[in-house]
Amino acid sequence: MIDASGTGSWLRKGVSLREELASPRLIARYGYCRSMDVRAFETPCLTGDREGWRWIARVSTDTLAWVSVAFPNAPVRPCKPDPLLDLVDIGPTRGADVTWRRVATCSGMGFFIAGDAAFRVDPAAGHGILRAMMSGMMAAYQAAQMIRKNICPDHVSRLYRGWMAEWWERDTSALSSLYDELDPAWARPRANQVHAQSGG
Repeated sequence: MIDASGTGSWLRKGVSLREELASPRLIARYGYCRSMDVRAFETPCLTGDREGWRWIARVSTDTLAWVSVAFPNAPVRPCKPDPLLDLVDIGPTRGADVTWRRVATCSGMGFFIAGDAAFRVDPAAGHGILRAMMSGMMAAYQAAQMIRKNICPDHVSRLYRGWMAEWWERDTSALSSLYDELDPAWARPRANQVHAQSGG
């Protein structure tokens, strides 16, 4: 079985596989807006500061897409990037939980977990679709090796887990380094959070 159920995490929930978190809770807000002059956005733009990051890109002749992720310690601010505040929205602003998380046991006897069902980081990593496709291909390849060449299931399972773990480490290390440059305290709880957790 290859589980590619995305954020639904069908197999993990069904057999109670442990999920590991590697970041504070991160929420991506995103939406679309219309402009009669999108020439200023011919090139996609990603900007960041101590509050988080914003991405803007033209997706048609008169439509822009945007994504915004605020760091947990950032003050309350508009989700929509400042350059777009005066533009007309197309539909409501939406949100998605993009907290970094993974299922370390993403393969085992008779199963592989691929794509977002195996691990997720926020969109700044830049290659979620590529990872989904390649992990699906790798899972299918390892399954075929096991069936056609009678390779030990435990061996192909370990190979797949190791391959996914390397990708996870690369993504989380790169994002951590980037965010540390923007705000060295981005992952630390606010003072009131520490106070609440300590019960004081």
